Amino acid sequence: MRRNDLTSSKQTHIRIYVCTFSTGKEVPASPEQSHYLIHVMRVSNFDRIYIFNEHMGEYEATIRVDKSSAYLRPANCVRLPPTPASEGGPRAPSDACVEGARERWLAFCPIKPHLTHFVVEKATELGVSHILLLSSQRTQHSANVAKLRKVAIEAAEQCNRLTVPVVVHDSVRLEDFAREHPGDHGSTRLDDCALPGENGSTRLDDARALLGDNGSTRLEDARARPWGHIRWFAALERCESAPLLSFKGDDSVGVIIGPEGGFTPEERDLLARHATPVSLGENILRSETAAICALSRLL
Repeated sequence: MRRNDLTSSKQTHIRIYVCTFSTGKEVPASPEQSHYLIHVMRVSNFDRIYIFNEHMGEYEATIRVDKSSAYLRPANCVRLPPTPASEGGPRAPSDACVEGARERWLAFCPIKPHLTHFVVEKATELGVSHILLLSSQRTQHSANVAKLRKVAIEAAEQCNRLTVPVVVHDSVRLEDFAREHPGDHGSTRLDDCALPGENGSTRLDDARALLGDNGSTRLEDARARPWGHIRWFAALERCESAPLLSFKGDDSVGVIIGPEGGFTPEERDLLARHATPVSLGENILRSETAAICALSRLL
């Protein structure tokens, strides 16, 4: 086997997420990506890898190495994006939009950092489209959204996804999350409800700030309610709810997972009244286990 053939076969599965690129135009890899390609994967000039994003799809790209920097030149499109690309790029046929056809949300309270990263990684691999961080009365940890975005990107590279889940910026208080739901979706209605804050009031802290493709944040319109159209299921332990079974409908759906120690009685009552309570079984699951279990049945 010739060296080029060997190199090509060795590099077949290298995938790099690139926020913005155009066909035939060289784009620099980030310093971290350059280190990975040059020093970990040992690529050299003219080797070929794949680059992708949710707007352009996936392209075969040729590498140029200059000292410690790598440059990528996309050439051939090998996978069209799951949703219509920006003007000037390729567009997927309507019947090919499989990955982006339905929204699948995970709303959970941050737990220990390494376990939160684990949940985001596995949620990405399972195909979730949005990740919403909640803050409940028993939430003990916060989350770095930039790091979570990085975890999601690396998971998407590994699992052959074209899209990266949207991570909602900051922790949205559970009562605000419920209060901002706009309308009646049958048993999943979440409107007109609020739990008192520490000062007796409720607040909505940057609930509309979503992390963009370039790692920066953008504020959505205060009336946007990006989760308002979702059919929500709340995984509650020690309840006599029906089990969460495989969901085969076309609706956009989401699952709510509690923090370490679970939801308080008041929060459980809120969720039981305004979401669809479901059981994940007789055993009491850790938060990270519950998230994976619920998503595996929902997706």
